[in-house]
Amino acid sequence: MRYALCLPCNTGIGQFRDDPAVVWRALAYVEAVEPYGDEVVVSDEELRELVRAEEELRSAFYATVTRVG
Repeated sequence: MRYALCLPCNTGIGQFRDDPAVVWRALAYVEAVEPYGDEVVVSDEELRELVRAEEELRSAFYATVTRVG
């Protein structure tokens, strides 16, 4: 269905790796940020979970790609 989207929307969804979990985390971040770019305060536990989730996603991605060259 992505072929029916405009280029910016299609590209944006691609940046989320077509993963609803990544989209939800991005949405949670946007909703938590105050207007004018104030910083978001997260606990150490939340930060560890975010780092763990990102590392897991990165590992899964690199496990599926083929090295060229």
